[in-house]
Amino acid sequence: MTPLLLAPLLVGAVLAVALSVNAQLGKRLSSPLTGGLVSFSVGSTALLLAWLAFGLRPEAGALAAVPPLLWTGGPLGAFFLVATIFFLPRLGAAATAGLQIAGQMLSSAVMDQYGLLGVPLDPVSVTGTLGVVLALLGIAVASRASRRSGPGGGGGAVLPAAAFATGLAIPLQAAVNGGLERAIDSILLTGTISFLTGTALLLALFLAGRALGRVRPTPADLKGAPWWIWIGGLCASVFVTGTFVLVQRLGAAPAIGLAVGGQQVASLVIDRFGLFGLPRRNLTPGRVGGVAALLLGVALVEAG
Repeated sequence: MTPLLLAPLLVGAVLAVALSVNAQLGKRLSSPLTGGLVSFSVGSTALLLAWLAFGLRPEAGALAAVPPLLWTGGPLGAFFLVATIFFLPRLGAAATAGLQIAGQMLSSAVMDQYGLLGVPLDPVSVTGTLGVVLALLGIAVASRASRRSGPGGGGGAVLPAAAFATGLAIPLQAAVNGGLERAIDSILLTGTISFLTGTALLLALFLAGRALGRVRPTPADLKGAPWWIWIGGLCASVFVTGTFVLVQRLGAAPAIGLAVGGQQVASLVIDRFGLFGLPRRNLTPGRVGGVAALLLGVALVEAG
């Protein structure tokens, strides 16, 4: 496997770590919104420091000419992160990842098929279509088995459907950020802008929540927190920056497909060992078989 194909697998695994860590951050703060704000602030700080260290200077004319749509990557990422912080402790890492992956696979295939949002036109072949179908079936099997094997078991259909819907945001964010990168010709600056705009949105919502008395976390809530509670934002910044680059290089379906394969495998490991303070969930034949079908489907998408 070439480094270019290995990269999205690693990026997907990094996302699984980011989401798991951020779920615990949101739990400590008793607020998915505040957890998302802290995570985005950490990621924004890291990217801003890297941008300053490289001495990059944006051209005012290039920024002024950016279409309004290309500024929405950060808010899309913020929406995805806060929603995931809410879903993850309720559905489990693998089930949440699987349901969101289904949304990612569908939206990325549609974007490739019609060349939406600047993604290179790459009509899905018969082999690719079979791969998407097989991947979705695998996701369905693995997610259902995951929910049954975890605390509380089963559950209704509302949360799984909502988790599926949030997955639609990731390919859209990657495509929007890719368009921003082409407009300003800077990968690092694009990632920085994406995180800063997402942070600004979350901060505005946080302040509104404080004013209404709906959000009351304090710094004391993080006292005694494990060291890894702070790496979620760093991992998320790696994922966001890496994804929009890979989508432009590989196409939406192959890049997202390989990334979600890495994400699902990492999520299985996190669930199996109860990493990052999440509930331990057993590896059942259904979960393993579903992930195997997912990976085979991803391989067919890549071959197609």
